[in-house]
Order: sequence, then structure tokens, then C-alpha cells
Amino acid sequence: MHRYRDGEAALSGFATDYAFLIWGLLELYEATFEVSYLETALDLNRTLIDHFWDEANGGFFTTPDDGEALFIRQKEIYDGATPSANSVAMLNLLRLGRMTADMKLEEKAAQIGRAFSADVEKAPAAYTQIMCALSFAIGPGSEVVIAGDPDSSDTKAMLTELRTHFVPNKVVLFNPAEKAPAIHRLAAYTRELGQIDGNATAYVCRNYSCSMPTTDPGKMIELFA
Repeated sequence: MHRYRDGEAALSGFATDYAFLIWGLLELYEATFEVSYLETALDLNRTLIDHFWDEANGGFFTTPDDGEALFIRQKEIYDGATPSANSVAMLNLLRLGRMTADMKLEEKAAQIGRAFSADVEKAPAAYTQIMCALSFAIGPGSEVVIAGDPDSSDTKAMLTELRTHFVPNKVVLFNPAEKAPAIHRLAAYTRELGQIDGNATAYVCRNYSCSMPTTDPGKMIELFA
């Protein structure tokens, strides 16, 4: 829903509502590694695609197909003080695609870029958020999986080292040392990326191809070079 006040939720959500909430959920997942945040982001992203996607020309309409009947369904791309839904959604799609190894989501992101390329080319400075998404798409980008016990000192040291450095254009997943963790349902490839000798282990991958795993936080950072 678009708004909540005094116990009442009303008005169907717009594309911006979905895009920004998904963005926030992705940030929460990477901050806490609570899988429910990633799962909810994927669910909302499916709803966004199902009800807002322009099948003919690509990109997301501002309003849903099951909302108020309008003469024209607009699509916005201009990134002012608040980025546009399409710009935010493009980066969301790229991040979700890399996290779950779903190339279809990355292709949806590419379609957004193509749909608005003529406008962006005329004045790139007016489309700063979509330029961030474009930077992510062009890369180089990384998929990082940390495998370990969330409460152990070596896992915490690995995560602290990763968060201390500015490493743009990456996604981070956590594979906890437990039987059948929930992340395996959403990102099946993490099943094969476990700990080495019971130690916290980092896998740094590019385009779904991983370097040799390491248990050394410093070596992990070197793999981004």
C-alpha cells in the first residue's frame, strides 16, 4: 500500500513504493544476513514485474495494471532529489540477479537501460541513479559469499574487513555453518561454497566464476583488485 496512518493502510502502491522498499530490504539483508529480508525483496520484485512492467517497450509504469484506470500510464526515469523508480529498480534487478544467479532478472535490468537510453544519453547528469546501475552492469562486479559461524571471531573479522573497504559493485551473501540454511533455497549455488577446515571462508566471484576460496581476510580484499 502507498500510505499508512492511524491504523489504516490505503491506496495501491506505486512503482516507487516497491522499488525503494526492495532497495531497503537488500541493504538490510547485507547488513544482517537475515534471509527473510532477501526473500521479501524477491517476492515484492515479482509483484513489481507482474503488475508494473511494460511488456511492449520495457521499463516500469508508475502505476499498476490493477490500479485506478488512467488514460495514460506514465513511466519515469528522471533522477531528481529522489531517484526514479526505474533507476532504483534497475539496480535492484541487477543485485537480485547476481545474488540468486537468475539471469532473467539481469536481462530485465538491461531492458530498462535500453528503454531509456536515448533520454539518458542526452543528459547523463540528470540520471545519476541509473548511471550507478549502468556502472554495476558494466562492472567489474563481484559476488561475495562468506561461509562461517556467525558468532565466531574469524567470521566477524572477515566481515569487518570486507565492510571496512570501499568495494563498489558487489553483492554479499552469508552461508552459515548449519544444516540446510535458508539461503540455499534462494541462492542454490551457495550449497557448494562452504567452510575450509571449519574456518570462516570467503569466495570472491565475478560473473559467477569464483576465485580460489580464502580464509585470510587480507587475501580476500586482494581478490577484488
